[in-house]
Amino acid sequence: MEQKPMLVGLRTLLAVALLSLSACGPAASGPPPVTLDETACAHCGMLVSDLAFAAAYRSEAGDARVFDDLRCLLRELPAEGARVWVKDYETSEWLDAEAAFFVRSESIETPMGGGIVAFSTREAAEIRGDVLLFPELKGDFE
Repeated sequence: MEQKPMLVGLRTLLAVALLSLSACGPAASGPPPVTLDETACAHCGMLVSDLAFAAAYRSEAGDARVFDDLRCLLRELPAEGARVWVKDYETSEWLDAEAAFFVRSESIETPMGGGIVAFSTREAAEIRGDVLLFPELKGDFE
């Protein structure tokens, strides 16, 4: 049975389109990968040299940015619509910034001198100083 050239062309086009869509996969939603001493800060350009101070955000459009210091992130953070992660100062595990507890102190040495660190628990943060929540930190940089 002979197929019409137009029908063969449509089938081929459909097959290519389906393969292209399946290769895209779902959009990334978690924190972007950070490779120590290879990933550059989106604000100052320094390489992330200590994961305990790293931070990141992903915009609503899916664009991801990594920072070597929380102060760099706070200077670049979009006004709204970004999901933000910070590294726990004690474990270097990613934390949702909205659920983290922060301490800012001139006695805490961070890569860019921001002096801001994050913790997963209020108790851990209280040992280091006065506790701040993410909206308070953002307010200081708006």
